[in-house]
Amino acid sequence: HEPSSDAVALFQTLMKRHVIAASHHSTIHAVHTAHPSAGHTVRLMQKWLASHLLSDLIPLEAVELLVAKVYNDEESPLSAPATATAGFLRALYLLATFQWEKNPLIVDPQGHISDDDYADIIERFNQERGPDFDKGPAMFIVSPTDRQFDEQEDEDENVPLKNTSKNKTTKAEIFNTWSPTFTKELPERVVLFRAAALAQRSFDFLMKKCLIQQAPQNSDSGHWSAVFQETPNSLKSYSALLRVDPDFLVDKESSSSNGVFKITATQLTQENGSINNKVETTYSRSAKQRYQGPKALRIKMYRNLSNDADKKILYGWTPIETTLNILRHKFGAHALFFYNKLCPELIAVLWRPTSFKNHHFSALTSEYARPVVDHDWQKDTLVTENMLDLMREMGQYL
Repeated sequence: HEPSSDAVALFQTLMKRHVIAASHHSTIHAVHTAHPSAGHTVRLMQKWLASHLLSDLIPLEAVELLVAKVYNDEESPLSAPATATAGFLRALYLLATFQWEKNPLIVDPQGHISDDDYADIIERFNQERGPDFDKGPAMFIVSPTDRQFDEQEDEDENVPLKNTSKNKTTKAEIFNTWSPTFTKELPERVVLFRAAALAQRSFDFLMKKCLIQQAPQNSDSGHWSAVFQETPNSLKSYSALLRVDPDFLVDKESSSSNGVFKITATQLTQENGSINNKVETTYSRSAKQRYQGPKALRIKMYRNLSNDADKKILYGWTPIETTLNILRHKFGAHALFFYNKLCPELIAVLWRPTSFKNHHFSALTSEYARPVVDHDWQKDTLVTENMLDLMREMGQYL
């Protein structure tokens, strides 16, 4: 008998977590081994996405594949980047200029995809995208780990598995089906368009800073670090802003509004009297602050009192991420939620355009709905979403 939908979903989850993820890690590890700066480029891209409140909206695996394409792009006339700065610029340019609606991004660092596979991927992309280029995954990224199969493998791959029509389907044909694993659901189109527009602006700004003399360090609008910050005007594009209590913030240097980008050096005196300079970057300071956790939850240690080692660390306490997951699960059909995972000082809400369109009354879609007009509403069954009810219930989860 055919497996249930829950069994199929569980199988796909286990395959993604234990089989495809391991193969993906092997591919990315090979790229980072051949190009040491690739790992730093991924870290810069992750920080750039978080600074623009796009955390968790574009999967980490998609960012890794995007960077892998930059370092192993045979179609590019340029050689692989030698520094993280060059890799970051190339990654921004690829994100901004690639035609995501009309082409799949095929990442093959080790040459595992043949010419026939390329043709199959393009054919599958055209089938999913449709004639109007408005269907299927918004970011269609395919790597060697995305080769799919639906039937049980037979010893002879040329033996027909189905013969219900004139066209026979063999094991080889079923095995060579391709579909993106990590970008099948995320990012959404509105998120991808926003990220591409921000990448274009950031790339143009950084290239301009490379060509002209750099502005003074105290000029936030002219300094290169401005690409990692959100301006007050950009925050006005959101429908609502939910402020987070500052006591929950740990890494304020990664703030989207006033982050700090500097390298500090402190002198340390060794036992033999020699003096060494300890250099701390933004990343090392952020890692140290995250290890310490919020000040309100830090256990005070006293020399004369014994402390239980098991109580020094609080595991699994992520109130901001937990709240955001609840909001996305409960209200994801009505709004998009943006935040900076490194420094979640606010949660930005953006209503979906379809949330407040008039539609006919239905009991299945009557939640948060109200009549379009207050008088004689019985004569017209058109209703629209009630923003006040949505915001009121959101407040119960904050």
